[in-house]
Amino acid sequence: MLLRPHHELYGRYCRAINEIYAQYTDQVEAASVDESYLDVTGSRALFGTGESIANELRARVKRETGLTISVGVSFNKMFAKLGSDYRKPDATTVITRDNFESLLYPLPITDMMYVGRASAEVLRRAGILTLGDIHAAGPERMAQLLGKGGEGLWRNVSGLDDSPVHTLGYHETAKSVGNSLTFRRDLASGEDISAGLTLLCESVGARLRAAGLYGACVTVQIKDPELKVISRQQRLEERTNVTSDILRAARELIERNWRVGAPVRMLSVQERERGRRLYSAVDGIRARFGNDSLRMGRVLSTDIVGSGEEDG
Repeated sequence: MLLRPHHELYGRYCRAINEIYAQYTDQVEAASVDESYLDVTGSRALFGTGESIANELRARVKRETGLTISVGVSFNKMFAKLGSDYRKPDATTVITRDNFESLLYPLPITDMMYVGRASAEVLRRAGILTLGDIHAAGPERMAQLLGKGGEGLWRNVSGLDDSPVHTLGYHETAKSVGNSLTFRRDLASGEDISAGLTLLCESVGARLRAAGLYGACVTVQIKDPELKVISRQQRLEERTNVTSDILRAARELIERNWRVGAPVRMLSVQERERGRRLYSAVDGIRARFGNDSLRMGRVLSTDIVGSGEEDG
């Protein structure tokens, strides 16, 4: 029997559990909806050893949410992840500098993060079957087999991972800001295309301005009814996050590359100081009264939107 996913419920539990974690350290990095990294180095004077903190967290999460968790305690993120998978569904596994080889090296290569099906097949053909085999192969051999990623894999297996645990709420600076729409029907006219582009460019411009970002390149992706996708981009003369600038460049790309009947998706960036005050005011009105409180006429007169909107 297949059950419908409950993403909102998953998110609510994830937030509740991370709120518990945050009472022990502000270095809580959500790796996924059901997994987080905690750095409790500075918390031990208040709460005890890493193992005792882990056991307390397991007890609290079970008591306050009804869920069980498994915790890996170690000196780096990679080994903490392996520890959390080592015994499930309700256990604490401590991996130290003294025991990690005896504990982890007998494990199969697929237990390690970033070893997918293709990489595993390459390693197996080379006679590398366990984490211990990866370590014994050395960084040069691993690089020969898997390129730069192979050397990184060797470092991780050898206990040399030094990636930090980010603070609660940390977000990397976006390198690009985009948005995509799957329309309720194929865009079959210039008016349809114009309305779809306007919706997308309004969203991208607002997100750029909210993040204080300015872009220098507009990219438009077009998917046709046969699901063929083409991607075209255009550099701008000036960095901008003004909606009209983004829209102008996107239209030019569509005019050069669009064929009748092709649905449109788009990813983008941009800004110019003179236009920013007007659009910031528009953003403020929409933030207060909703996205539909201000719309361009070409958007209001179309029926192309109906299936969910995805931000990318």
